[in-house]
Parts: sequence; structure tokens; C-alpha cells
Amino acid sequence: MVQAKDERAKLFYRACAEFQEFPEESRTLFLPIETVVAAFS
Repeated sequence: MVQAKDERAKLFYRACAEFQEFPEESRTLFLPIETVVAAFS
């Protein structure tokens, strides 16, 4: 989970991984657990 400091940072995180916004239209981003598990498999 990350808190992007601005829209530019948010776009960076979204481009690097499958981050999703929660709640919608916010700068709080998280990786779904399935994505995390797949990264370690």
C-alpha cells in the first residue's frame, strides 16, 4: 500500500505495477493480494 504524493507519482506507481486505487479517485494505492502472491511464486 502506498500514498502517492501527487498525480505524477500516482501515474508512476500505476505504470510500474498493478496498483489499484482505494477509494476510487484517490492517491491511496494498493496491490491486490493475488498480485503479491504471484510475485513470490
